[in-house]
This record gives sequence, C-alpha cells and structure tokens, in this order.
Amino acid sequence: MADRNSDSKSSLPKAYDVEAREREERKRKRRDGEEGREDFDSFPVMMSFKAFLETQDDSITDEEALAKYGEYKLEFRRQKINEFFVSHKTQEWFRLKYQPQELQKATKKAQKAIRRRCEIFQELSDKGFLEGVSCDDGKEMEIIKLLDSVVILLEGGNYEDIKNLDLEQNNNDAVKHKSSSIFIKNLHPSITRDDLHGIVSKYPGFLRLAISEADAKIGFSRRCWVSFQRNAKIREICFALNNVQLKGLELQAVVNKDLSRRTRTTEDKVNLQKVLETDFNTALAIIKFQDEKHGVWVEEAPEPVKPAEGDATPEVKVEKVAPAVRANPLMSEVEKSKDNIADLKSALDKLVLYLRVVHSIDFYGQKDYSGEDEMPNRCGLIHVRPSTCADYDEAEVCKFLNSRVPLYSTFTTNKIQMDEAEAKKLGLKDEDFEIEKFISANSQELAKDKWLCTLC
Repeated sequence: MADRNSDSKSSLPKAYDVEAREREERKRKRRDGEEGREDFDSFPVMMSFKAFLETQDDSITDEEALAKYGEYKLEFRRQKINEFFVSHKTQEWFRLKYQPQELQKATKKAQKAIRRRCEIFQELSDKGFLEGVSCDDGKEMEIIKLLDSVVILLEGGNYEDIKNLDLEQNNNDAVKHKSSSIFIKNLHPSITRDDLHGIVSKYPGFLRLAISEADAKIGFSRRCWVSFQRNAKIREICFALNNVQLKGLELQAVVNKDLSRRTRTTEDKVNLQKVLETDFNTALAIIKFQDEKHGVWVEEAPEPVKPAEGDATPEVKVEKVAPAVRANPLMSEVEKSKDNIADLKSALDKLVLYLRVVHSIDFYGQKDYSGEDEMPNRCGLIHVRPSTCADYDEAEVCKFLNSRVPLYSTFTTNKIQMDEAEAKKLGLKDEDFEIEKFISANSQELAKDKWLCTLC
C-alpha cells in the first residue's frame, strides 16, 4: 500500500505536487540569494468597491457607501505604509532613501561632484578642447577623447596624461583612467555597504564601490559594481569573491564586460530643422533647471569670522546675506549662435556636451546617469545624431516631438511632495510630540526636578 501511494505521488504533475513545488522554490531562493527576504506582495490587497459593498449592510445609501469606501481606502493605505516601514526601517537602503540626515549628506555630495565636473568642463572649454567636437556619428573619436579627458581630470590626472591618451589607447591594459569591474546582481537587503566594502577593498587594485537603489520587484535587493585598476587580476578576484559568504549568503559575482561602443546613434529625425530648434530650447530649459536645482553657479555666503584662541578682540559679526548667483557663461554664448542651422547645431552640441559632462544627462538618449562617478565607467555612454536624414511629413515630425515631451519633462520637474494634511492622515507624526511622548513613557518623577530613566 505504501509503495502504491509512493508511486501515485511520484506520478503527480508538478503543478499539483505542493511539496515538490515548495522544494523547487527553496532551491530557487537559495540560488538567487532570496532566502529570508520579506515579501511585500504578501500584504493584503485592497478590496474593489464591489467587494467592499458586500461587507456592508444592505440598507446603506450610495453616499454613505462612497464615504465609507473612501475611509477604508485611506486606512488601508495608512496600514500598508506602516507595514512597509516596520518591514524595512532597519535596512540600509531604506535609511539612505528616506532618512533626512542621510538625504542631506547625499545631496551635498552630489552637489560637490557636479560643481567639480562644471569646473572641468569650463577648463576644457577655455583650453579649446570643445573645438571641432560635434554630437554626430562622424565625430566618434573626438567625442570619446573629450569624455576621456574629463575622466582623467576627475580622477586626479593632469594634461600630460591627456597628451598621452592617444598612445595609451593602443595598449588597452595600460590606460590609467579605465577600470576593470565585477558585477553583483542581487545584494541581499541585510548586507550593508560597509559589509561589502570590508571584503572587496582588501583585494589589490580596488578603486570604488557602486550600489543601486533597492528593487521592490526582486525583494528589495540591490545591484553592485566593484571597480578595480585596469591591471588588477579581475578573474582571480571574482573567483575569490564567489567563495566568500556574507551573513551566510553568496555574492554570485561575475566579471563585468567592457562597453562595446561608447557612442550610440539616435533617430535621424533629430537632424530636421524644426527638431533642432525644439531640442535647442529643451536643452536650455534642462540646463537652467538642473543648474538651479544643484546650485552650480551659486556662490557660498561668507562664514562669520571667529577670533583666534586667546584673542581678546570681539568676534566680527557677518550679517547673513543671500548667496550670489552667477550666470552660466554658456547660456549667453549659445544664444548668439542660433540664427542659422550650422550655428544652431554647433550651439546645441555645446549644450548636449554640457549636460553629459556636468549633469550626467544623455540628452539624445533621454538617460540620467547621476551617480556614475562611483560606477566603473564615468562618462561612458553618449547618444549622438546620425549623419543622414530621410524626408518626413509634418505630421510625423509633430508626432515625434510630442512623444519626447514626457521623457524630457522628467529633467525639468521636481518630485511631487505630498500635502501635509494628507500625510498626517496617512501617519505623519509630529517630531516634538513623539519625543515628549517617549520621554513621558520612559521616565519617572522621583521628586521636584528629579527624574529617573526607566530604560536605564
């Protein structure tokens, strides 16, 4: 009988064999590094209005049903947000994304990096490095050399290194500004940057570590890129990392491939007069917005002068003044160069290169590469115009222009902030009130002005 049951069970299709499916799922989770992850999708699903009505009394009116369903949706969202917070509040990615101090630190770091890139762009422009560089596929070598020059200066190189750039290109392993890298597809949410850095920084030639934002679709894991000097023994390092476990989890590292092409062409419609004119104005708008957002041309206000130690001279007070804002010299330069199509293209090219170098925005690719300074390839990719263009009717051109509006609008808008009244309904707490509540709950008055901390 036992044998018959065993045979019967083994002949079950996998779809109906629950135990077999559970075993396969456990194997998959171990293989993909997902074991132990919390599944946000397992939270309850919001009821439809029809399903909600089935839970109510038959005598309920339409107005009452709508009002109660609105209250239900609000409470459901509040609970969902709270469950999300409780599930992830201790994870590093959550703190980096939502903790105010961490956000402020990241913002300052980004602003400093962008200002440094702007200084380099201005310097290269003043030295004539932009001369003869146009954003079309016939100037691939010139574009790559410009981007490589930016990278050399970003990484502490000098103009002597830039002069040697052509010679180094012939010996790929000797190129100073290039790196080799390792890619980790799924970093478990419990593993922090410091955890990983402590491992990878021990290998010879380590340069930097880049970690993406958490991806909810794969259990809030993150992707990682570990960069090493070009001459590092990258395959040996990768093999060694795959024999390391962090918090009982494998890293599953692979050697990252070099970029096959640094320049990619976009649609030929971008060569049309109407599109060029539109792109010029769009690029101007993006630069103005991004410059202001990151304070690129804002001069820092003077700090109050403090007296030297032991100096009896009273402190000189400096009144707070609004920081001065300089004009971006590129703006006035290109405004003068848009009267004919040749000058228009040249002016647009400078705007496109400024966006790519300073703000890490690939204009023709509609891509934002912010954070690329930690990635293996700084100034790696750029999209350019093709050298040819077919004929298109006005309707096709308008359709093309309209299709790009939503893509470019992401570079000229800030994230929408939730209304404070709605945020309070969804669980926003008052900081001062919460602190006072915590103190009251965890202290005991022994006498006048004498308190005991019950936590201690």
